[in-house]
Amino acid sequence: MVIRSPRSSDEVAAQADVAAAAFGPDALSEPWRDRYRAIEQLFGRDAFLVVEEDGRFVSACTCLPAPVWVGDRRLTLGAVGGVATLPDYRRRGYAGELMRAVVRRMQELGLATSALWPFSYAYYRKFGWDFGCEHRTYRFDPTKIGPLPEPDGVEPLQAGDLPEVVDLFSAYARTLAFCTDRSQRWWQELLRNKGVAPFAPEEKATSRMIIYREGGEVVGYALYTPPVGEERRLNARELVASSPEVRLRLLAALAREEPGEIAFRAPADDRFRAQVPDPRQVATMLEPGFAFRIVDPVVALALLPPPPGLRGAIAFTLDDPARPDEPLRVTVEVSDGELVTSASRTMHSAAPMRLHAEIASFSQIYTGYLRPTVAHHLGRLKGDAASVAFAEALFPHWTAYRSAVEPG
Repeated sequence: MVIRSPRSSDEVAAQADVAAAAFGPDALSEPWRDRYRAIEQLFGRDAFLVVEEDGRFVSACTCLPAPVWVGDRRLTLGAVGGVATLPDYRRRGYAGELMRAVVRRMQELGLATSALWPFSYAYYRKFGWDFGCEHRTYRFDPTKIGPLPEPDGVEPLQAGDLPEVVDLFSAYARTLAFCTDRSQRWWQELLRNKGVAPFAPEEKATSRMIIYREGGEVVGYALYTPPVGEERRLNARELVASSPEVRLRLLAALAREEPGEIAFRAPADDRFRAQVPDPRQVATMLEPGFAFRIVDPVVALALLPPPPGLRGAIAFTLDDPARPDEPLRVTVEVSDGELVTSASRTMHSAAPMRLHAEIASFSQIYTGYLRPTVAHHLGRLKGDAASVAFAEALFPHWTAYRSAVEPG
């Protein structure tokens, strides 16, 4: 067994065929090849990993470097996706070896964190990922929630609108944590891949995007799939608005497609029900979101803003299944408004406060899903009360969120 990157474009195409075969009989090779060609052009062949057995690719994944916003700071992240094993080669440990290899690859590339969309949270937890947040999924019949405002100012996306969309999303992403820092080229590829005209040919246009202008500026958009099936469900894959009123106008425009149901996601702290006259008509589910993993805790923790007035040093010992023989050790020292992290064993041994966790649990603490006091109560963070209290003050109250169009 050899784990490596493809050496040619033909081998990238062969990896795409593995993904198509793994994701079922309806997964055609050509869309996967088209997508992987675009990934190769954007990121090079280092973004791919394959498991080769007896000259055949049997398992594979992608890992895209995708810097993310965490508040107003940028953090390096590897978006892992397309994890696939040929049906005849499953349950032989190939995917597990691949996941350990992709962690090593991210370390080599200097990617401090990772995200993916899991088929099973329990499976990826074995390799250090766990869900980083919860999100709300709303479903409703637009004719039953009460009157919506007129969608004046809503229009289809045009190519010239894209720079304003880039700026709008960037401002939105900085109010959250772990949304991709999207360039204009990133957006162009997303809209082409999702089949949005004019970025995709008309014959391949399977999704739509509308924007809302106010005072001549783009202040909201919705990327969605039109109503399909007997239920005529309209799925808004990403809905971004600068205000609650703008969101209602975008939903009013979607309602003109005459769907039987509109569905969209929002961060866990969203309160859409408070906007509508009859909140009972809005079905709301709180669901686990993206899976997240810290790869390099020294770099990841250095991003934390130093809490005002906090002083002291704390040592974290983190069990990582990617390196079972040796835990990760990192020390955080806060003093006079500065925060410094280190992998030094000397600093780690000298720190007066100490905490111990598995990397998956620590990753959930980092995203804000688990507060340190809660993790300690659940037995997932080991240490004394003073150390837990220091960690509680150290970690920010971020709102972690990644929409369905984020890579991973």
